Amino acid sequence: MKRVRWPEAPPMDGLFAGEGEGVVVEGVLSEALCAETVQVLGRSGLERHRSTYYPGGSYGQVLLAAKDLGAYRAAARALEAALPKELLRRLIACLRALLPGRTVGLPRGREGLYGGVTVRLLEPGGAIALHSERPDWPMMAELASRADLSVQLSFYVVLQAPEGGGQLMLYEGAESGDIEAPHRPILLGTGDLILFDGTRHNHRVSTVEGRLSRWTLGGFMARSGEGRVFYS
Repeated sequence: MKRVRWPEAPPMDGLFAGEGEGVVVEGVLSEALCAETVQVLGRSGLERHRSTYYPGGSYGQVLLAAKDLGAYRAAARALEAALPKELLRRLIACLRALLPGRTVGLPRGREGLYGGVTVRLLEPGGAIALHSERPDWPMMAELASRADLSVQLSFYVVLQAPEGGGQLMLYEGAESGDIEAPHRPILLGTGDLILFDGTRHNHRVSTVEGRLSRWTLGGFMARSGEGRVFYS
């Protein structure tokens, strides 16, 4: 996997064609901005949504785990209003730099815009099970009619790294459900962003160790027509 330092951002459009695994862009967000975001959300009063897929919970609803698109959109708008504007500006600038020549924006459904990101927490002792991204979740049916979800690029930036564990474990393919299959940890620090092919590569997050929770902000990207990419 490529590793660069922001503002360097190599073109990664080939990921949609299965070329390469992904990229880590170090220092997209400053540690101060990450700490501010964690503090803002902690005192925002926003609901922390919980599901069996994300045991620590999330600010903003994860689309595949949502039960109602109206509530999902309301949670997305509330999160976007609470997040520091500089954070979203830097995030979008990095995603656009990684996919030059493409228009990067939010998908729009019949009832309005989808969410762009969620913030996810894993508390000490928490982990995320082995999985790869799929297009067939019921709540993704409308989006599947507007974008090619057969290839989904997962992205996230670390807002708070735990004291130990909480590492992304990236596997060589998506065929096997065996957590002992060949894989390796991807080391990320606070403020680092990763973009990778989450459809063709199984992945999981190892158990968070120590006193600090793992905070990340991210989503996925998919193509929609000529020259367009949605992030959600």
